[in-house]
Amino acid sequence: MLSWKPPKYYIVKTLDELQVVCDVVQKQVDKDAPLAIDVETTGAFPKLGLDYYHSWLLGISIAPSIHEGYYIPLNHIIKGKRDKNQLTVNQIVDALNPIMSTKGLYLGHNLKFDYKFLWQAGLTLYPRLWDTSVAIQLINGDAYMDRALKKIIRKYVDIPFNLVQSFEDVANGDAALTTPEEMVTYAVNDVIYVHYLYNVFKPIVDNRFKKLFYTELALIPILAQTELKGIKLDKDYFKKIHTPLEKYKNQIHSFIKNKYDINVASVQQVAKVFNNFDHLHLQRKKDTNNIVTDVEALRNIMSSFPAKDEVYKLAKRVLKFREVNKAVNTYITKFPKICDTYYKDNKQIHILHTDFNQIVNSGRLSSRPNIQNIPRNILVDIRKGFVARDGYSFIEADWASAELRLAAIVSNEPKMVNAYTKDPLGADLHAMTARGVFKKSKVTKDERHIGKTLNFSLLYGATEFAVSRTLKCTKEEAMNYVQGYYETYPHILKWKLALQKIIDKQGYSTTLYGRRRYLTPGVYNGMHDEWKYRGAIRELTNHIIQGTCADLLKFSMVSIVSTLAKLNLPAYLITTTHDSIMIEAKDEIAEQVKSIIKGVMEVTINNIFMPVDIEIKKSFSKG
Repeated sequence: MLSWKPPKYYIVKTLDELQVVCDVVQKQVDKDAPLAIDVETTGAFPKLGLDYYHSWLLGISIAPSIHEGYYIPLNHIIKGKRDKNQLTVNQIVDALNPIMSTKGLYLGHNLKFDYKFLWQAGLTLYPRLWDTSVAIQLINGDAYMDRALKKIIRKYVDIPFNLVQSFEDVANGDAALTTPEEMVTYAVNDVIYVHYLYNVFKPIVDNRFKKLFYTELALIPILAQTELKGIKLDKDYFKKIHTPLEKYKNQIHSFIKNKYDINVASVQQVAKVFNNFDHLHLQRKKDTNNIVTDVEALRNIMSSFPAKDEVYKLAKRVLKFREVNKAVNTYITKFPKICDTYYKDNKQIHILHTDFNQIVNSGRLSSRPNIQNIPRNILVDIRKGFVARDGYSFIEADWASAELRLAAIVSNEPKMVNAYTKDPLGADLHAMTARGVFKKSKVTKDERHIGKTLNFSLLYGATEFAVSRTLKCTKEEAMNYVQGYYETYPHILKWKLALQKIIDKQGYSTTLYGRRRYLTPGVYNGMHDEWKYRGAIRELTNHIIQGTCADLLKFSMVSIVSTLAKLNLPAYLITTTHDSIMIEAKDEIAEQVKSIIKGVMEVTINNIFMPVDIEIKKSFSKG
């Protein structure tokens, strides 16, 4: 553990003091030494009710080392007015931007946040960044472990307890009302902490995760710009589709109310109705003994009983109500309300800004608000409401059968490998699986569907019971299907069994590029809850394939955006959803951008080609 060395704290209020900071920054940049930076904002405290786009810079902290740091107050308020004994944002930008936008190495914790605020203020950091938040997640291999700076610093630095202050303690309800003298220790310590963590984490990530880590770093300014750019929303379309969905939702609600005298929106009341089907031995909760009525349980009911049965019809209606209710409340009602309105050529443009979290367990990106799991068809197509700007088009690209190709690569299953190497573009693995399972040279459409189901379910650890439920067949039929699958692809089974032993021994699985995912603490072989252990093994097995897809996607995003920037093309990343990338580009260069994307994403891994499906369109919807 490192020992804390008390630093020197400086408040910068005059142009002469600002010149000292400029000299320090220039010196660090000239010798290619790291410089830690952090922003304090008026919107960082929840009670203010502000966000990234409606708050402003309170101050900027800069530290060249663990020995000293500078706090530049900008918008502290004294007696209801901005304190005049502060520099202005324009003065800071004029002094620092010529240095910091052209060269340097900038450290931070959750740097995307700082990058966005600085960029909006006019100060553009040179995109050579180093984020301790990204580093700790890659090292831990678990996005749910604590990444808060104040908590992780104690694990690596022996620091006096009273020096680790929370923002809430310092802000005391409103950060802007603090004085610079009250803020300086807290603000400077944040950038000092980053230097300590940089010294600890850099050797680890450079040794274990170099390609992954520096790809994640390159994504920070890309995602920041993507978030600031935002996505155009067609408010009129959302208003149009709201009425039929609300009507349909009310119809389901009224039907169930009249038939069962319950409010279908109440989970407790729905559970009580399903309790009437006690003779069917449906799944029950251990604590309340009520029937389980979550989405998975309702789908299980629908796959286990004939469509004519009352329990099937009830489950279907409850599921449909929840699906439509979520669509209305989460997307159709909410998204237009949280849009920002801009004006261009005297016309209103509604833009939805999203915040990407690039550090999740799977390696994929998640977003808030969630634009990655927008339903495609619930009576209406919600995705049609996300539209390209005037004169622009979306170019969406994703890999064709990526997961099955990666399964062939990681398992080295000869039949799969041969199929994809012999016919890189047209190999139909679902039909091939069905031919093996049914032991016939030609298969029907229904048999191919069974092959497709087996390909995806068994690859990710589904049991015979799950297969029988999905295919609505008997357990004996499901067992025969499973046996036929592993007889067709014996190396898949060998790989999964060998992988479980590796996970048991080392406690984690890795993607082809080294991203780790660990067993949840307390979940291990032989534990009292075998179900949790099996679920954890499935997650870590999935991680190797889905996580590798996520790694490839991030490599591609960086390469595509870099190429577009070098060519100075009017095109930019608009979003990413799971295994796809979406670029928004001027109509006249759409085909050129399509060619660039194809050239980047279509790669060959271990002799297996990864083809890409690309579509040019005017909305998120297909076609």
